[in-house]
Amino acid sequence: MTHRTLAASALLAALFVVGCASKEEPQCTLNSQCTSATTACTKGVCREGSCAADPLPEGTVLADQSPVKDKYCVQLVCNKTGQPTEAALGSKTPPDAVQCKKHVCEGTTLKTETFLDGIPCESGNGSCRKGVCVSNDAGPMPDTGMPPMEASVDADLEAATDSASD
Repeated sequence: MTHRTLAASALLAALFVVGCASKEEPQCTLNSQCTSATTACTKGVCREGSCAADPLPEGTVLADQSPVKDKYCVQLVCNKTGQPTEAALGSKTPPDAVQCKKHVCEGTTLKTETFLDGIPCESGNGSCRKGVCVSNDAGPMPDTGMPPMEASVDADLEAATDSASD
């Protein structure tokens, strides 16, 4: 053997011994040992002896929605980097307690829309007018303060006719 070959062999042997002597025990051997890398939007996995956090698929709905429980139109989902984020949920609206109006979500914003004039009231006794249920025959519905629909329509028609003749 040449002097150069001997030196290279000695160096490789030294690296092998040092490498083995300084090699740490692996942090994991099974995915189940990586619970510290598991979050609401990540799954802990064992990769080459170390725990890593793999992001869950983007859009995964979080089981714990308590941070947004009082927010309408919103749910928590995972983003592509494994972080929780708010996303639109159009079906998460408060009950529609007022006739002739409904709650809708536009993205993550709650809006209230009024029904078109003339749509029957949910109670079956009257029609919607400017977002208020107005009786078709017996005067205003309770708590609306609006006159009966026929009177309002007649008054509007009369006012329009008067202004057109001026």
